[in-house]
Amino acid sequence: MKSKRLVTVLILFFGISTTILGQDYPSWGKLEGGKYKVGFRTIETYDSIRTYKPDEGLRHRPLLIHLWYPTSSSSKDYMKYKSYIMLETQRENFSNKNFEDYCNQIMKGYINYGKKLMGNLDVTINEVLSSPTASLRDAEPTMGKFPLIIYAPSFGKSSIQNNIGCEYLASHGYIVASVASAGENSQVMTTDEIGVMAQVLDIEFLVNYLKITDNIDPSKIGTFGYSWGGFSNIIHQMRNDYVKVVASWDGSIEYHGYGIAKKMKDFKSDKLKVPYIYFSNKNEDYTEFPFYKSVVSNKKYLYRLKKLEHAEFTSYWTNFSNAKANASSYDLESYKNVCEYTLVFFDIYLKDKKSMVKKLKNLNNELITVINTN
Repeated sequence: MKSKRLVTVLILFFGISTTILGQDYPSWGKLEGGKYKVGFRTIETYDSIRTYKPDEGLRHRPLLIHLWYPTSSSSKDYMKYKSYIMLETQRENFSNKNFEDYCNQIMKGYINYGKKLMGNLDVTINEVLSSPTASLRDAEPTMGKFPLIIYAPSFGKSSIQNNIGCEYLASHGYIVASVASAGENSQVMTTDEIGVMAQVLDIEFLVNYLKITDNIDPSKIGTFGYSWGGFSNIIHQMRNDYVKVVASWDGSIEYHGYGIAKKMKDFKSDKLKVPYIYFSNKNEDYTEFPFYKSVVSNKKYLYRLKKLEHAEFTSYWTNFSNAKANASSYDLESYKNVCEYTLVFFDIYLKDKKSMVKKLKNLNNELITVINTN
């Protein structure tokens, strides 16, 4: 009975509509959207198999699912960036409405950090929070089947850290789902196998929760993760052969995570036989890519972003730069490249666009170096 109700809810969620061409995408800069506009919804649910904080009234693990999807809506009532940030306050308490102070404080911290990272940044807290995103809240989803992409965030962070990457993929015909990174019994992630597995099990829950819907093609499931999430999504693939493609944005698997991985019973590099792509930061002396070298897939790609530090594999700086005209002279091209070539990678192996393989193999430009391709 429970599963029947779930199917009914998800069918109502995904709905039916027709396909039209997508239109404007505010906040993206020069990143070009696909033919769809972007819908966004959250789903409040619990993993009833795992206990979380029973002594605090949270018996089961709360999961606030973020869902980006293709929509044919003609609306231009784009969500404000604040609508994303406030979701961070509802990770454990879905009904929490005390988010004003949090939004202001967290944005002050990010802006101050951005001024150091970006070189110059002239925006206020309110200008960023009130800036439009590319998402239409609760828009009617487009009819049809789409590949499912799971985004795994970095260490203890929210899914919205890469909202632009998720929106971008949705505009090109993917359903993108994510939940915040959290430790086994707390929002605080831990740098050990327990922490990795907490995120791995969250990803497994997401896939099982969503793959029964009419709009998702369960034979076309991929993942991408950033930092710690670019470690967890690899362990997830090793446990689940339904994953057909894996992307890692400067994932911890090539840094301190590799030592943790080698001690895990689920870590078997020979299990990663699916297409795999890894984007590394600019620092050549940080790693010799021990995991990548062990991967047996004959469709693997390794790139270095010549101008990106680790923290720049996120959407924050693009959002801030586009919050108003002339907010910053920060170069957005590198992040744009990561988004674009992640899409190319998914299109090749989830949408059978094999003719685009040459584009990946001949990717050298002033921003990206090809380290290895098979």
